[in-house]
Amino acid sequence: MLKHLGSSFVVALLVSPHSLSAAVSIIVENGKPLAEIVIAEKPARMTKLAAKELQGYVAKMSGATLPIVTERNAGKAAIFVGMSHHTDALGLATAKLKHGAFRMASGEDWLALLGADKDYVPIEPWGRKRDKNEAARVNAEWDKITGDTFWNTASELYQRYHTELDIWEMDDAGTFNAVNEFLRGLGCRWFAPGEIGEVVPQVTKIPMPQVNRTVTPDFAFRRFSYYTQHTGIGDRALWDLRLGLNFGAEIAGFTQICHGLKFVIMRDEMKKAHPEMYLLTDGKRVTANEGMPNLLSPLLFEKQVTHVRAMFDHFREPMHNIDLVDGYSGRTSDDPAWRAQLTPERGWSGTMSDHVWGYLNRVALEVHRSHPDRLVSALAYGAYTQPPEKIEKLSPNLALIDVRHRQEFWDEAIWNERRQWRAEWLKKLPSGKYISWDFSTNARPEQAGRPVYYSRQISRDLRELKGVSLGEQVEVYAHPTGTEKSFGYNDLAIEHLNLYLTARLYWDVNQDVNAMLADYFTNYYGPAAEAMRTFVTHAEANWMHMNTDATKIGESFDLLAKAKAAADPTPARNRSAASLSMATWTKLGGAMCASHRSSSFAPKIRSPRAAAASRFSAMAAPCTSALCAWSRT
Repeated sequence: MLKHLGSSFVVALLVSPHSLSAAVSIIVENGKPLAEIVIAEKPARMTKLAAKELQGYVAKMSGATLPIVTERNAGKAAIFVGMSHHTDALGLATAKLKHGAFRMASGEDWLALLGADKDYVPIEPWGRKRDKNEAARVNAEWDKITGDTFWNTASELYQRYHTELDIWEMDDAGTFNAVNEFLRGLGCRWFAPGEIGEVVPQVTKIPMPQVNRTVTPDFAFRRFSYYTQHTGIGDRALWDLRLGLNFGAEIAGFTQICHGLKFVIMRDEMKKAHPEMYLLTDGKRVTANEGMPNLLSPLLFEKQVTHVRAMFDHFREPMHNIDLVDGYSGRTSDDPAWRAQLTPERGWSGTMSDHVWGYLNRVALEVHRSHPDRLVSALAYGAYTQPPEKIEKLSPNLALIDVRHRQEFWDEAIWNERRQWRAEWLKKLPSGKYISWDFSTNARPEQAGRPVYYSRQISRDLRELKGVSLGEQVEVYAHPTGTEKSFGYNDLAIEHLNLYLTARLYWDVNQDVNAMLADYFTNYYGPAAEAMRTFVTHAEANWMHMNTDATKIGESFDLLAKAKAAADPTPARNRSAASLSMATWTKLGGAMCASHRSSSFAPKIRSPRAAAASRFSAMAAPCTSALCAWSRT
């Protein structure tokens, strides 16, 4: 935590145009609490967490612990967290606040931080843990409801409850967002998960601000999805909340928003009873793993429609995904009728577009007949990324999830091609329901491990998507919980900056990215701020060449060395924002490390792994100096 910022820094933030204005009363002074946090007698789960969040960070900043009460005490200023009879008496309402929006209001001796905090209530049958017997139980209950052998999508619902926080990811978080906006105004930052990623100023006085703001996000749907959700995501769950993300269940439902067809065909009972529903390849039906669907099967069509209707009727889902099983794009079939639907002349990304979207659109139209008020979604993905040519208008209940890779948008040709495809999709999409899907996967062990930064692409793309997209899911690589040390590097050592910028821009795409970066470098890196800014700027311009250009790799190493030299050497700063977080490569290969300046260097190693030194190395092993060893093994 950063402990060297004074109260003048806080006051400056409080009176900034984007923050809070002049104060009337005092919350904390000289280590003494002069206010109290007031909540309802029976608060929502997220309200309780928000109150603890406020109490904890005020204590970290000032040493003063604000009491949490349900009734005001005479002579104490009040911070109302969430709705209660106190906020009702003040005429404050949250009924119109949706998707995490919040209110901040104040009076002479009170401050209100509140949003809609409805608790999520799961519908039975749902899975309590990752266990074969538990999966069998919930599937058996689902069979009774559907009269068939579909996989119950709620069998993995346990992943969305965080025991240590006592919240569901689907709980409304408006009040939590309001509390964290207030704390940001006081100088707190959460650049990465956990205490090691936070910035907390030390102050002697916290004034009560005058404020009257209603804050709504530019994107209603704001979700990070971690590869290893089934093992738990630890500090990332709280980081997501502090970034203002949401699960968006009121838009997309509680289940995953991809590859929904697998839940129709993945049970062994279904495979044995109806082999004709599976793709015929090399003389065999493809039933291994989840199975590959035969989109020409009338029975498959019938069963998928039945499954979607059951999801709507029983689980009351607002949207259900009907997309294909992952990996379908790489498949082929013995069936001449199947092959005749392909259009390879359109290139890889359009080869299956008419084939796949012809089927998906038929499913959507049939479901629309019985449930015109619900949505079905499908991915523009792989060999069916381009819009179909044989469908002029898609079903009115169909929502499109456009899978892209934003970091590739440094290439203007790719950027413009994807913009053109989006324009063509929107012309065919009567619902106007469009969601983008991005990736943050450079930390995967098999990836190149390059320092991939693309702040300008993030800002430019999101500005174009405002008013077009309901929001976005970012698929994020994360180490499985409990295995972090075995990898030798922190998975978000580099990725956290891209994710931080993305999440904050979801709320206001018109923010000045240069100002956001200046805030990041100054508050997170302290004396190494300028050196790290130079490194990241160089990386943003050159990462795409570092898998082949030894000179660029060498330049990057040199810039990191300068940043290392600029870092505060005091061991006590190791976990503070004044010390330096460095992303390094641990498997570049001896030749690359020894001769990265050589013009004759021809790299053969394709997967150097990103590693965390300094700040993030504390998560893997103790640090004994301001910067842990820069490994080039």
